[in-house]
Amino acid sequence: MEVVDEDAELFRLLKLRPEDVAGLKRVGDEELFSKGHANCGGECVVCLLPMPLDPTQIGRNICCMNMICLGCALAAREKQNGHLCPFCRAPRPNEDQVLALTRTRVAVGDPCAYYSFGYNYFDGDYGLPKNSTRALLLWTEGARLGSVDAHHELGFLYESGAGGAEMRTDRAARHYEMAAMAGHPSARHYLGVLAATAGQMERALNHYMISAKMGSEHSLRAIQEMIEDGDATEGDCAEAVLGYQNSVGEMKSAQRDEALKFTERCNTLGIS
Repeated sequence: MEVVDEDAELFRLLKLRPEDVAGLKRVGDEELFSKGHANCGGECVVCLLPMPLDPTQIGRNICCMNMICLGCALAAREKQNGHLCPFCRAPRPNEDQVLALTRTRVAVGDPCAYYSFGYNYFDGDYGLPKNSTRALLLWTEGARLGSVDAHHELGFLYESGAGGAEMRTDRAARHYEMAAMAGHPSARHYLGVLAATAGQMERALNHYMISAKMGSEHSLRAIQEMIEDGDATEGDCAEAVLGYQNSVGEMKSAQRDEALKFTERCNTLGIS
């Protein structure tokens, strides 16, 4: 029996939209380092606390592509109306409905849907074949439409060559810069990694300081390691630690702690 490719026409059209490299030309340092000091995740609209940096602690509602922290998502499920989306009130979809809803959002040009659909193809979720080429096309369109997360994933693909993507450090840097200026802590951290790899330690430190103050543990550790090599001072580290602690403290709540314990128990038991 022939398998029907439901997305063939979509990808045919996306291939006609090559990445606009001119639109990704390098920005000046003044703009790069003055923008993106606040986490692009914003606040959870239910509890109004800053969103966690860990993507596994954030739930995306496929029906409308809005996000909610895991603590509030779990609390909603425990209530009688937990089977409804807290945003659009649509019934919570089952696995068979997720792709159909995602395709619907893609059809109306939702950048978050392009980002999510790209992950579905990259990981092979919901019965889709793993296909990094299609993931790249979807993330490229998502980035064009304004998805900060899509810029971050494209940076990762071009930096690492994951999934067989072409390794292009220049393109990786451009995508990371777009995401970092929008407030993506991980993208900012990886700009620090690229700078450190190139031996630009002062530049790397500047990137790490920004992302550490947004709550990036990876950047904080990088700064601590730079002290040992004489590329950062104890004062730099103290400033980073204070900013990190303040940021992480603002993200914490008893409800989120309970949700984290719950997911850890589920993972231990193999429950999805």
